[in-house]
Amino acid sequence: MSVWEFGYKGGIEYEGDTGFRRNMYGDITTIKSWVLQYGPKDIYTSIFKYESEDITLSKLEAGLYFDIDNEKDLSAAYEDLLALVVILQSQGIERESFHIWFSGFKGFHLTIPFNSMGISPAKDLPQIYKKIAFELNQLLPNKNIDSSVYESKKLWRFPNTINAKSGLYKIQVADDIQILEEIKELAKTPQPIKLLTLVPNKILALWVDRARRELEETARPKVTTQKVYTSGISANTAKLLNEGQTKPGRDNHIYWLACRLWNEGLSELRLRRLQDLYLHSSISLLEDID
Repeated sequence: MSVWEFGYKGGIEYEGDTGFRRNMYGDITTIKSWVLQYGPKDIYTSIFKYESEDITLSKLEAGLYFDIDNEKDLSAAYEDLLALVVILQSQGIERESFHIWFSGFKGFHLTIPFNSMGISPAKDLPQIYKKIAFELNQLLPNKNIDSSVYESKKLWRFPNTINAKSGLYKIQVADDIQILEEIKELAKTPQPIKLLTLVPNKILALWVDRARRELEETARPKVTTQKVYTSGISANTAKLLNEGQTKPGRDNHIYWLACRLWNEGLSELRLRRLQDLYLHSSISLLEDID
């Protein structure tokens, strides 16, 4: 995996132009040079790293990530962030293995490096991560995890760049910072970024494996079987016919009944009788089916 996508809004050389530009691809060295060239406001990179610029065919690489937003109440997003941290730690995912970021405006990002996941690059990672995030979101008090970020081309703000809406930087949140107002105060300037100890976590790999299997199971076509009776009609179907549960003029119900009987092995002759019944909406022929 070698390239990220880069995007920015306006820029020094486009003073007064608020148009958003993207589809610029580069390695980490190139990305950092673009941050300096077009920053520091509203600078974005792709969440995923790609094998090449042909991202439609590329496998994707990124660790598990969460975008926790609440535009009206930042404290509600912060409460969900703290709850998510507790949940991860309760599952054996230590605090030292993930980053926490203040986005500079309405929320927080929690990111687990790819090298800690114990998995391989894959095209289905956005769908897998979305499923995991959905399940965890149900456990949060305010359910503020943003599900729209789980797609292969999604961009988000680059660390230590400015959110133009608030004038604050996206910064890494240190362990000893617990007060929301203190976080916002620190976000007035860029902050140091602490590197993590990258140790593969078997629990994360198990989460990915389970989510992938469940998604594959959901996508698999459902196959139903019908038991065929020697008489050509099941006991339940015969009861339905004998009790006259179809009504004159109800063509759609009779058509459904014909399909059901066909699946249960009704003879061609009897099916034609039902077809005639369907075309003429005549209930009287039901008495002659058997």
